[in-house]
Amino acid sequence: MNSKKFNIVINGKSYEILIGDVNSSPVSVFVDGVEYKVDLKENKNKTSQTQEENIPTKKPKIQDKNVSNISSHNINDGTVRAPMPGVILEVKVAVNDKVNEGDTLMILESMKMENTIKSSRGGTIESIYISQGDSVQHGQSLIEIK
Repeated sequence: MNSKKFNIVINGKSYEILIGDVNSSPVSVFVDGVEYKVDLKENKNKTSQTQEENIPTKKPKIQDKNVSNISSHNINDGTVRAPMPGVILEVKVAVNDKVNEGDTLMILESMKMENTIKSSRGGTIESIYISQGDSVQHGQSLIEIK
């Protein structure tokens, strides 16, 4: 197996990445020991030849088996999920706080932009799974409202 190892930093957190043989599909990609299968697709929009033949023409499609694909950060089951990866700048609620639909729950920074995460329903804050400064991933559970 022709694999390469990388150490990358995202939002201040370091990850160890091991990428398997890119000439096979699917490619095994290990992120901190967790395996992901990545399908490589040939880039069909090739408009010009480059002098460097080592530039990849395949684009990976990563399917994260630990995070569900969620189109909205609020689900009717009362779980507030991250709409995108980022860093929690501020948590505006505490456990046992009463909230109404539209109340601000937290501020999430993503790609240097502040995003206000609001409640999609009224209720009581039952659990808070994050705190200020935490890095979160898309679809990660943040707050439970009952």
